[in-house]
Amino acid sequence: MTTRTPWQVLEHLVATDQTAPRVTFYERTPGPTQGERIELSAKVLTNWVSKAANLLSEELDVDASSSVVVHLPAAHWRTAYWCLAVWSLGAQVVFVDADDDDGALPSAPIVREADVLVTSNPADEVDIDIVVVTLAMLARRSSAPLPTDAIDEAQELSTFGDVFTPFDVPAPTAAALTVVTGAGDERQTSYADLTTPLTDAGRHFLASPSPELLAGVLAGGGSVVLVRGDMEAADLARLLEQESAQPR
Repeated sequence: MTTRTPWQVLEHLVATDQTAPRVTFYERTPGPTQGERIELSAKVLTNWVSKAANLLSEELDVDASSSVVVHLPAAHWRTAYWCLAVWSLGAQVVFVDADDDDGALPSAPIVREADVLVTSNPADEVDIDIVVVTLAMLARRSSAPLPTDAIDEAQELSTFGDVFTPFDVPAPTAAALTVVTGAGDERQTSYADLTTPLTDAGRHFLASPSPELLAGVLAGGGSVVLVRGDMEAADLARLLEQESAQPR
């Protein structure tokens, strides 16, 4: 069986039904973005992925030999397109959940030796290229001071093209993802495993979201529902019924 790349998974989703929701996100953490609901169709998701991949390749020279630390919340729509953008370039995602523990960036060697950091925390201290992501849906620039030479995603991403053509095809055995915990534990996934379907083509709520679960659901032709923050069980049940989603 031929291994598909993450970009080929996106192309298949667009060809199958470009308007069906593929990522639905609810923000339930206290703060100014509480109550946001974002829904991305296959076409819109692919546009976001294309812009992010073009930024990474054109501005930061990311290619299949690169590793990119993605320090964003696991349950967030922006995490979805940044991970998919890195994979579309054949590079490795080093993922750190910004909502874990105190949100600090681990000092593991795989983090320190990466080529680029994509983060929602501009206070992260690293000696590599940085893209600062503002999580709010309608943000037009970062509200926080940026590190020197950092790229402000909210201000810059829209200037990049929404058409992307992959120029590297990763080997099936190549590392697509390494998840790093605050304790320094690591969990690695190859490109072959990343695009192995985990579910059917239904709607799936990711109770414990992770980049590999997201990729596996999309590879199966499915759709993910993400909820960031705590909800009462009865409220969550109503939300999932409304979204016709099953827990995964």
